[in-house]
Amino acid sequence: MGDVGDSGGLIASAPSFNRRAIIAAVFNHAGDPLIGTRAYTDIRDYLSIAPDGFEAARHGAVVRTLAEFEPPWGGRELVLAALGPARVAFNWRLPEEIAEVAGRGSGIVLLTAMPASDEQVLIGACQAFGLNGLETRVAMGAVRAGDIQPIARIAQVSPNTAKEALAGAMRKVGVTRRAALVGRLSLVALGTVPKDSHPSWLSDAWGLTVRQAQIAGLIGNGISRGDVATALGLGQAVVRKELEAIYQTFGVNTAAGLARKLAESLAVRWLTEATAGDIGFDDEWSEPLSILRTKQGRRVSYSDYGPRSGRPTLVLHSASSNRPVSRALLRALHGAGRRVIAIDRPGFGLTDDFRRSREVRARMVAAVQDTLEVLDKLNIAQADIVSRHTPLAVRCHVLAPERFGVIVLVNPGLPAVVDTRRSGLSGFSKTIFEANPWAIRQTLRGVAAHMSIPRLARLLRTWMRDSPADRAAAENPELVRDYFRGVRMFGTGRVSGCVAEMIERIREGPIEPLPFYNEWRILVGSSDILYDPSEMTAFWRPRLPGATIREVRGAGRLLPYSHPEAIVEALES
Repeated sequence: MGDVGDSGGLIASAPSFNRRAIIAAVFNHAGDPLIGTRAYTDIRDYLSIAPDGFEAARHGAVVRTLAEFEPPWGGRELVLAALGPARVAFNWRLPEEIAEVAGRGSGIVLLTAMPASDEQVLIGACQAFGLNGLETRVAMGAVRAGDIQPIARIAQVSPNTAKEALAGAMRKVGVTRRAALVGRLSLVALGTVPKDSHPSWLSDAWGLTVRQAQIAGLIGNGISRGDVATALGLGQAVVRKELEAIYQTFGVNTAAGLARKLAESLAVRWLTEATAGDIGFDDEWSEPLSILRTKQGRRVSYSDYGPRSGRPTLVLHSASSNRPVSRALLRALHGAGRRVIAIDRPGFGLTDDFRRSREVRARMVAAVQDTLEVLDKLNIAQADIVSRHTPLAVRCHVLAPERFGVIVLVNPGLPAVVDTRRSGLSGFSKTIFEANPWAIRQTLRGVAAHMSIPRLARLLRTWMRDSPADRAAAENPELVRDYFRGVRMFGTGRVSGCVAEMIERIREGPIEPLPFYNEWRILVGSSDILYDPSEMTAFWRPRLPGATIREVRGAGRLLPYSHPEAIVEALES
């Protein structure tokens, strides 16, 4: 398992996974296990896998699925798992005994990781720190529960006894707070031993501000709020407010929950890495972040959601969001056998801005170059495009037509000179920004700096009130969370790309007709709040001759979130 070391950091730069936490097995095509790791044997009676996953693997597909884990101590957890035919899974990083059977080329391979709350992996972690029986029971209760009353019930002792045993466990583990105990035990249980505690990974993966990343790392390591405030030179009220936003981002409500969430996220990343990219990545909060240094030395951030065997499909984000792709669209594209890739344009997310930020044509050329370099890095010869940003889609096709196949434009919008819609809240905003383009920066920073999921939900309902379709879609909690994922990086102050593109839309001149666009599809939401659907159709039809234009009934500005099946249909038609 390796040396635990002295670091209290929760983020491993190169995790080495614990063999005892690896659940791997080979099944025959009837679904009967032929061989499994000890971890699989220990929990097979408590683990159930959806039959459709096996069915897909029988037909040669590599699939990501959620297995249900119902342990004897109660509760129910969902565990990310990969299933694939043995002839493909043989290339995964499997335990030797599993690889030997998979190498025969027949059967189905299951690969996943124990949840950090599993009894056997937790006992191993507790033993590594020399915890006695009582200390082990209360430490396991802390990982599974968090509060002292349920910990005492799990350990079958009184609350006072549980407190005393927890104190002893924390002394042996070398921590002073319960959250640090949970984080350290979870990491060692899974084998993802921490190498450092630098906050940049938190900022990159979850879109936290630098301050929030520092606070999350310290709180997750068990440092008290008061000590965090002192260490960072902040007031306790500021730390409390930032911590509320952090908990909301991670979907937890305690420091112990934050510690476990950070530890378990490493298991999800390990699973994607262990299958050599054969499974896709679909996590509610974190993104499969990769950073590319271009030939010019610029940093470009992108997400490859997999699966590696799918048809490459680029999803171009809008001018008012960053690269994260909604889970509804991800599920639809993955279901159609597509490999989903998203790239932050210059000045968005973690991608370095282009130094000539006001020259939009130069910015688009730089964005195309970034796109081509990412495709080259991933050894992708050609990709289809789903675009919420028409200028980049057009520029990609003009500069490198051989690298792109079918292109789907979603609500492509209109230049301000031909856009007549000025009704409602969105129309009022357009009027204000057209009169004073530089107000965009101040407005965006002001809104983003105080954004939270509840505030975003209220904002969406207000903004979408003139579109019945979008108003109904905005009631979906998953949609709101996905929208938040797309805009939360603006809260870090990285808004230059968004501002430049919005200003360019206001100043954009006439667009000349463009030939050879037979492989293009245009989807227009019938209830779009920003642009009149008939005006969009009338504008783009003569400019993209040969393109297929479809008005999607019951959809609006939120079409990519609410009607992903229409996008898949356009790609496949």
